[in-house]
Amino acid sequence: MFKSLAPLLFAALLSGVCAASPRTLTLATTQWCPYTCGELSEAENLIGNYLTELFAKHNLELKIESYPWARAIQLAEGGVVDGLLTAVNSEAPSLRFTSVPTAYYQVCFYTYDSAWRFGSIADLTGKVLGVIRDYGYTPDIDRYVASHEGSGRIETVGGSLSTQRLIRMLQAGRIDALVEDRLVLASVLNQLEPQPVHLFEAGCAQAQPFYLALSPDLEDVDTILTQLNSELASQQNQQRLNQKITEITRQQGWE
Repeated sequence: MFKSLAPLLFAALLSGVCAASPRTLTLATTQWCPYTCGELSEAENLIGNYLTELFAKHNLELKIESYPWARAIQLAEGGVVDGLLTAVNSEAPSLRFTSVPTAYYQVCFYTYDSAWRFGSIADLTGKVLGVIRDYGYTPDIDRYVASHEGSGRIETVGGSLSTQRLIRMLQAGRIDALVEDRLVLASVLNQLEPQPVHLFEAGCAQAQPFYLALSPDLEDVDTILTQLNSELASQQNQQRLNQKITEITRQQGWE
């Protein structure tokens, strides 16, 4: 009798272990469509959905909360949330970052002046540049912004809808150019009402990697980072994400 019940008991015990509830991690982000944007379609939340799938393989469930970017960083560094969904080290150096990038972004300069071109930082001389508070653009641009704060050559915005605000400032002549990731700007322009806005792309910086960042006080942070680094390094996963980015770029006419 015992021998006949033993396999059933073992199977029930194994089933209970496998059915254990996933551990929830809360990560902060901002409205950075199409990379992270919970309110729009699945295609407009590329990184959120991608990382949710990768974490699920390790019985980890992501809870993604959206804030103005400066607030998101503050919550992550203060331990109120478990980390940041997308970030670069210069934005939150106290956090622990994956060593493998999640993906890459590319910031470009946009203006109404079709004659102006950006080739290097020196080309910003005499221009008033609009930026978002606490954003990490590229090392060169970040140093330029930091060194010219308060000079009248940098206009900084924060809070919700920051990119939309920069576009309106450009329209009003308050800034000469704004800097933003090219897919993010295209997504924002698609959402503007009541009529589309046409901006000139004056030049782009080199593509930069971005990462996921976790609180150093998070339980098992080293194990989680190791697991995620392995997933992010997978060529199959990288190809799948790149294919999704290419598909939405083509669908939206952002090429």
